[in-house]
Amino acid sequence: MKIKKVIPSLFLMLFFTVLVTSANYAQKHSDCSSDATFKIVKFKTSASTDSNKKTVESELQAVAGVEKADLYLKDNIISISYKSELVTSAALMKVIIDKGFTAEMVQSNKTKSSCCSKDNSKKSCCKE
Repeated sequence: MKIKKVIPSLFLMLFFTVLVTSANYAQKHSDCSSDATFKIVKFKTSASTDSNKKTVESELQAVAGVEKADLYLKDNIISISYKSELVTSAALMKVIIDKGFTAEMVQSNKTKSSCCSKDNSKKSCCKE
């Protein structure tokens, strides 16, 4: 008699487990199927210390549409991955200048798909 009461509960647990697992899988893999792309722009800048690096990177990453900002101190080049639908390269340059540093564009218009930014193991989906 107890088995008949337990079976529906087990079935419901199994059903919800499958449902949640499927939703998580779909969410993780939906980005690679979309056409969302990030542009990459690079600026030569006067920012040259670890403190400058932290300041500039954090200011840029706080901008809506910026996926990632990396300042390479060896050559004072900052590489910014961003969604051009949300922010322009000119606006990103202004952020750097407003923090007191120079900014000269050295490269622009490279693109990569959003799945590259989230999962670098999927190199085949990158369009760099």
